[in-house]
Amino acid sequence: MMPEERRRWIRGLLEQHGKVRIEDLAAEAGVQPITIRRDLEVMAEEGVVIRVRGGAIRNDRVRLEFGYAERSEQNRREKSAIAAHAASMVQPGQTIILDTGTTTQLLARELVSRVDIQIVTNSMIVAYELRNSLGVNVILLGGQARRGGFELIGPITERLLTDLHADFAFLGADAIDPELGFFTTDLGVARVEELMIKAASTVVVLADASKLGRRAFARYAAFAPVHLLITSGAIDAGIRTRLAKQPTELVEVPPAKES
Repeated sequence: MMPEERRRWIRGLLEQHGKVRIEDLAAEAGVQPITIRRDLEVMAEEGVVIRVRGGAIRNDRVRLEFGYAERSEQNRREKSAIAAHAASMVQPGQTIILDTGTTTQLLARELVSRVDIQIVTNSMIVAYELRNSLGVNVILLGGQARRGGFELIGPITERLLTDLHADFAFLGADAIDPELGFFTTDLGVARVEELMIKAASTVVVLADASKLGRRAFARYAAFAPVHLLITSGAIDAGIRTRLAKQPTELVEVPPAKES
């Protein structure tokens, strides 16, 4: 990863967990600890983090909305192309599940003018995107609002999902390892993702190429239960070869044109 990309990744972890350790970051990123230490020093100067012994903690003065808006603009053309392709799979009369993420938010926008579809989500952002849709029936799952996020998780969310069935589940991922599968940064989110997979006939993961070849804290699925991985952007040849050995179908779409 380039320095700016690595710092965005670190910021995402801080938004999820509130703190990071230099040794853990270095191991996951495949760099020397001194590289991470320099990243944290730069981020501290920017006011994003507060340096502590062995790592850093989130500076809560940095607004969550800014962080989410920043992530929304990362790889925007790739995410838009992925969302458009996913939307083309949805037909009238179907029920789909959407989780929380910048790409699933774009998918919700693609579906806002559809008629006769039902969307089940734990995402307050997805529900907000669809608030004025006349043809989409939106079911917002109850649960506990995750600190630092825009989704609902916990026992109530999990209980509701066990009683539902959907034609599709469209899920995001914080990281995808070509051998191990799909990861998120939060255990509570991982459990909800697992149940969304069980509730759907067809499971589709939406992730731009920057998520490939990485691991995060909590794996929510191996490749076997995921039918499609829709991605966009430059994929390392080695990663593509390793993904081709998995049972999940890889669908690559070209980035959307500049608007």
